[in-house]
Amino acid sequence: MLYGIRMGRNKLKANAMHVPASTKIREIRQLRGLTQEQLAGRVPTTAATISRWETHPSRVSVDVLNNLARILDVSPADLLADVKGKPSKQKGDIVMIRGIEGARANPFDPTTLESLTKTPATDLAMLWVKGDAMVPTLCEGDHCLVDTSNADIFSSGIYCIRIGNTAQPRRLSVNPIDGRVNIRCDNKSYGDYLNVEPHTVKVIGRIIWFSHKL
Repeated sequence: MLYGIRMGRNKLKANAMHVPASTKIREIRQLRGLTQEQLAGRVPTTAATISRWETHPSRVSVDVLNNLARILDVSPADLLADVKGKPSKQKGDIVMIRGIEGARANPFDPTTLESLTKTPATDLAMLWVKGDAMVPTLCEGDHCLVDTSNADIFSSGIYCIRIGNTAQPRRLSVNPIDGRVNIRCDNKSYGDYLNVEPHTVKVIGRIIWFSHKL
């Protein structure tokens, strides 16, 4: 293992985007055997607000959607699914990007996503940074968008690699002469691994975007 991991609870706040005009909040609430008043008590908010979210889903912010998903023990994508259980694909919908390491899906603005990459959303994944090995570039709780279709180390960059049983960001570079890989931490208090055989580096994908928590 390249370094010890310190677990944290910091999370990046979702932006103020709004969800599509159709959700399954009411259906999943009823499946959980909850009244509007009971769900309101867990949020916390009022029963009138819950009713408004169920009848006018476009008023639900991504922050609220994530909180409801946590309370109802489903993913945000489940709340956005249509009646057949398939993700909604209406124009203007947010895109749900799966999380790495079994984390819940993360909402992403499709316009922003299209400006970042042409890679299909099915080949993208979101990594939550743990530890301080990549400080100051990446900090505990930051979000990284990983292109899993780009798992070959052809050029230098920050990649998501598997270290033991965890996915971690690392700066990788390739020796053009022998093809060996250098694995570096931006935090200089951690050691680097140089001249590593490429087949021993378990690359999940290249990090193409990241966002600092506030």
